Amino acid sequence: MKRIFIALEIPASTRQLCYQQMQQLKQLVPQGWRWEAPEKIHLTLRFLGDTENLRIDEVKQLVETVVSSTPSFSLEIGRHE
Repeated sequence: MKRIFIALEIPASTRQLCYQQMQQLKQLVPQGWRWEAPEKIHLTLRFLGDTENLRIDEVKQLVETVVSSTPSFSLEIGRHE
């Protein structure tokens, strides 16, 4: 059994900006929270939770099928004011 999720990778420059923001947030939140390293930062689309090992390949194949028929798109991260 593994905990799995569907996520988008984001460019290294965007991950670095997120990491810089995380460093500022760390000063404001209580101790005991776990913060990810920059190379692990991603955009989670759906958390699937505990999944039987035998089903992981099935899920992977389904996601690949959907992704292969989905046109690429741009996503912009910014500040809403």
